Amino acid sequence: MLRRIAFAVAALTLASPASADDAIATALSNIFVECPGTPDTTSILVALQRAHRIGKRVWPASNSENCWRAKPALTIDKMQFQFICASNVGMAQLLPDLYWSGPGTQPLIGMRLLTSTPFADVWHWAASERDFADPGKRIGPDNGNYMPLAKHNLTQIECEEPS
Repeated sequence: MLRRIAFAVAALTLASPASADDAIATALSNIFVECPGTPDTTSILVALQRAHRIGKRVWPASNSENCWRAKPALTIDKMQFQFICASNVGMAQLLPDLYWSGPGTQPLIGMRLLTSTPFADVWHWAASERDFADPGKRIGPDNGNYMPLAKHNLTQIECEEPS
């Protein structure tokens, strides 16, 4: 698995900045539009770090999930997302800058994108995406697991490993 992660990160970050941003946008689209299975959270987060698109995580971490403000906002087909969140408890000891393991919880491996765009507009955008998988289960108001973001009235799209 680490070899696959290293290859994906190299492919996303060794290119020019513009093509790295294109590769990140394509990878995000694959994860969040299609949600084909367990998302490769580490490759995306490392690529975003190397492209200086995320910095220090937003504190405090909650429910074994970390969140970052994306600068500039992450874009998938004109929809902008200001925050990205990820959980992968199995990698918390190996990559403590990316993952956190809280007491008593072990969430699925997953990622969320959060936007200030109203829910109805996000739903309309998803409906226009031919390949958008299962929007009824994956789009909604910020689920509030991450307390500081809950006050911002954000809409989330999530992709988690199958349970």
